[in-house]
Amino acid sequence: MRSTRSSTTGRRTTTSTRTRYNSVSKAGWSPTQYGNVRDDIQWRIGSYRNIYSQVTGPSKITTFSPKKATQWANYVNSGCKVYKFNAPQMTRYFGSAWNNTQSATAVTRYLRHKYGTKNIKAVARGRGTTWLVATTGNFNRGPFKNYTWK
Repeated sequence: MRSTRSSTTGRRTTTSTRTRYNSVSKAGWSPTQYGNVRDDIQWRIGSYRNIYSQVTGPSKITTFSPKKATQWANYVNSGCKVYKFNAPQMTRYFGSAWNNTQSATAVTRYLRHKYGTKNIKAVARGRGTTWLVATTGNFNRGPFKNYTWK
């Protein structure tokens, strides 16, 4: 809608033309166009939550030092995804050999051998019976493909 307004002040006459736009644009964006952005935000928030769950709570924190927490947050900052698996999930996805092990080094070696050294960045023992696995941002094979970000 277009409107024209004229006013006279002293000797000058000014004319201004304004164009009014509807509050809802006809050329808006479809919700499906935000899919990549939503996915990116979702896995980043999920990764930070996985790290956050290791450093919060009523019990004494023994598995994650502040230095280690910062290191893992920096993985997310650099584009890595941080997955959290509990003991039953580790057994289901990677075999029963990881039920009673405390060695993050052994799990790291196994996962890097299975999925490639470029894809698995780090593995750490988490609080209780959880494990954290950092992968490159574009890696999505095996249990990492169908992971549900919470």
